[in-house]
Amino acid sequence: MALWILSFCIMAIETWGSVHFLETFMERKRTGRLDKCKYAVLYIFCFVAVCLGGYFVPMGIKVLLIVLILMAFCAVFYKAEWKQCIFFSVLNYSLLFLTDLFMMQMENMLFSQNGRVVFLILPSKMIWLCVVFTVRKIWKGRNNYGELSLREWLKFSMIPLLTMASMLHMFFCKSAEAKVQTAYLFLSVGLIFINILVIELMQGILEKEELLRESALAGQKKESQIAHYRDMQAVYERQGRKM
Repeated sequence: MALWILSFCIMAIETWGSVHFLETFMERKRTGRLDKCKYAVLYIFCFVAVCLGGYFVPMGIKVLLIVLILMAFCAVFYKAEWKQCIFFSVLNYSLLFLTDLFMMQMENMLFSQNGRVVFLILPSKMIWLCVVFTVRKIWKGRNNYGELSLREWLKFSMIPLLTMASMLHMFFCKSAEAKVQTAYLFLSVGLIFINILVIELMQGILEKEELLRESALAGQKKESQIAHYRDMQAVYERQGRKM
């Protein structure tokens, strides 16, 4: 019974954190009453996916199913194109899974296989929430994704996709050797920092693109003002010749 209560609490933390992560990068839609129950909608679908993943489908299918649920959630509740839905859904679940893998490796190194404990699950979620708040602090609301081309989106998407492939490899290729577990531990931490750096890099590109766009608009405005002054000068000259 206590394990079920812990599972419900963990899913609630994951749902709350996922919504805050996605709202960092995407603008909400006006969905009326549906917007008030978005936490419950995401909670129910993710809990069903986790239950299916625990008993009926392989782990890889479970990961794909949760990512698809997050993509559908983004499409319904946020003003985002399919590129943003895919990128931020994969990024969110990758960071969530990596923190779980990090704590799992810590658990393997600190406790024997028969003496493993479950109280490290909650610290794992706390670490993930710290990652979410760090991302929210880094991101400064630059949501003008129209400045990014499809090629740039593909380049950015490679990091979360490779992260997901790496974390699935670490999950399935478990090893009792201390060296392998230590390598997986540092790899998990490194992938978390790499994904955060990708977010910071994306923000830098968006800021530069916005500055270039503002500079171009200022240049066009200045040229139009100069043309207007020249037209006025020509009018004054014609009036002077008439007089």
